Amino acid sequence: MRTRSDMTDLVRTWTEPFGVLIQQYLPDESSEDWIAHGYCGAEPGTTVVFTGRKVRQWPAKGGSTAAAYVSDNQDLATIAADFCTRVGYRGIFDLDWRHDLRTGEYHLLDFNPRVGAQFRMFENDAGVDVVRAMHLDLSGRPIPAGAEVIGERFIIEPWDLANWLAHRPRPGLGGAGRPRLAYLCADDPLPVLAAVVYQGFLSVKARLRFRSA
Repeated sequence: MRTRSDMTDLVRTWTEPFGVLIQQYLPDESSEDWIAHGYCGAEPGTTVVFTGRKVRQWPAKGGSTAAAYVSDNQDLATIAADFCTRVGYRGIFDLDWRHDLRTGEYHLLDFNPRVGAQFRMFENDAGVDVVRAMHLDLSGRPIPAGAEVIGERFIIEPWDLANWLAHRPRPGLGGAGRPRLAYLCADDPLPVLAAVVYQGFLSVKARLRFRSA
């Protein structure tokens, strides 16, 4: 379908129950992917919103964040905070947005009412992230105001590697800060080594089961 009339003609052929989901297509070449993390409290002055650009994903064109960087976007921060206020949401959120460069509109793709995987890339210069903001608010203390720390970068190693293998050429990382890795940690490598061994075991086990079936 390429026009509204094409869709209308198709809809006329459907019978209930429909079981159909229609989505607007926003092409990669005229769109940007953004994320907004924040906390909404019940009282004025208890809302904190951080914004960043999602530059790589897995699956490569429409999946979860594989690489991102912090980028101040006051328009999106206002939209995210206003949306949460309108629906009466209170708590931590992780929102995925698609920015249509043709119209300037932001389209909400995903609303996660929880701490997001990349939340530690977002912090203001008063040392506040979304978890600290919630803790301060729920314990009756003020949330220190501060400017978002710009340029911080974040990589989820296995997803970014999969993106690299499947999607070349691919966009650069962006940002200017030291990339934060999701799994690897030089001074504490045992957790990720244990995860690699365990995932390898599960992979071999699944393949052996498939062959014997």
